[in-house]
Amino acid sequence: MNLTQAQLETIETFGGLNYPPEKIVMILDVDHDDFFSDFNLSDSDPEYKPGQIRYHYDLGQVRTQAEIDKANLKRAKEGNLTSIAQYKKDTIYRDSQNAKKRTIYQQEKTNVEDLKHLIETGEPGSLSARQLTYFEQLDYIRTLFIRWDSKPFISNAVRLKWPEVSRKQAVKLYEDCINFFYLDNDVKIEAWRNVYAERLDNLSCLAIDLDNLEEARLCIVKAADVRGLSRETVQPIPAELLDRRTIVYDMDLEKLGIPKVDRRELAAFIDNLDLTQKEKQKCKREAMIEGTPFELIIDDETE
Repeated sequence: MNLTQAQLETIETFGGLNYPPEKIVMILDVDHDDFFSDFNLSDSDPEYKPGQIRYHYDLGQVRTQAEIDKANLKRAKEGNLTSIAQYKKDTIYRDSQNAKKRTIYQQEKTNVEDLKHLIETGEPGSLSARQLTYFEQLDYIRTLFIRWDSKPFISNAVRLKWPEVSRKQAVKLYEDCINFFYLDNDVKIEAWRNVYAERLDNLSCLAIDLDNLEEARLCIVKAADVRGLSRETVQPIPAELLDRRTIVYDMDLEKLGIPKVDRRELAAFIDNLDLTQKEKQKCKREAMIEGTPFELIIDDETE
């Protein structure tokens, strides 16, 4: 959106006063949709630069805060206890913000490099302009998602950046982005586990930067639990236990190609062996020449 220098200065002035953008639109008397299309631009976008609405709005807030901080620092140096306490509070807050920015930047850098590697190995020269735009949209959504923006906000931001994208298509792009960066298999719940585990990892890094080791430890333990490392690994069932084939036992040796033996000849052969009568009977029973007699066993203790 093209604005005059006077209009940009007005945005800086009222941005420094923390006026909501809806009120600034009324003051400037410009097109509402065009203003918010420019205002909702992310500060990581290459178009975020002088002349852009959100840039000058933020610049106004920074300059105002700087004036307040300089006045507060002056009073703190003069010994004002309230100003000293506020200065320490502001220092801790800025340290935490800087640590958070470093954590997010490192994750953004890693994921962007991964995406570049994917495109490079997939021979980008063979990709169509539509496919390249699709990859750009996924990476843009991922950048907003890392900053923990909501799904409706991300969908609207995508439609502002690519007006030709419908609301349904924006939601589909959001879902594709989550699956693309966080899904390693067909079980979609695993994608969300990786999302929240990764956020816990980021929080642990942030806690370490703030020298809060106990909080960092809790984040690491929780991340491990979300990934399922605390649960016992289920051992797979051996394949042989799942083999339900029917096994049939047959005493007919002829089916195995062994010739049948005359039982009377086998009995005579056993009788001629140098064995006791009891041993001969056992051999005949095992050879199924004679049956096993039924024996009634009575426990003497029951009598």
